[in-house]
Amino acid sequence: MRPTPIGGSSLHGYEIGLPAAPAALGRVEDLAGTRLPEDFREFVTTIGDGAPGPYYGVNSLARAVEFVEKGWGRAVLGADSPLTGDVDFVELLGGPDDWEAHAALLDNDPAYAAGFDRLQATYLGEPWCNGRLPIADYGCGDCLFLMLRGPRRGTVWADRLSNATGLYCLEVDFLTWYTR
Repeated sequence: MRPTPIGGSSLHGYEIGLPAAPAALGRVEDLAGTRLPEDFREFVTTIGDGAPGPYYGVNSLARAVEFVEKGWGRAVLGADSPLTGDVDFVELLGGPDDWEAHAALLDNDPAYAAGFDRLQATYLGEPWCNGRLPIADYGCGDCLFLMLRGPRRGTVWADRLSNATGLYCLEVDFLTWYTR
């Protein structure tokens, strides 16, 4: 008897994908113009290419590339990301620390909401999408990604641009993130 799906488990069904084929790995590394970070590379080639885990699980390489291609085009994988630190929209807008107060400003202050929309439009495009591979669907349009290129190569980030407040470096590598 299969367990009842909980949260994002309906997507991965508690199944680990087969290890990545050399051709699939080579395709992603060719698109990125670099070797994948070693811990992630070892995971997808020995554990599995796609796996259960946090949120909706770890994306397969094919799913991650498809997401990038549909969102920005495959060329962004081979370009360096300029990200060096968090991009917090509330901080950039001089907004309140309290989430409820922030949400109220979005609903009731047209200038604040317009500023939020401008930040969203800016950071959803290039160069901010460069060099990153979406490794997990966080839900509600947000995702977690692994930085493949740029000064923060090898770190996992939260992309909360669609429904929340920015881009945040989790300050860990893939394997540390996954095992936590």
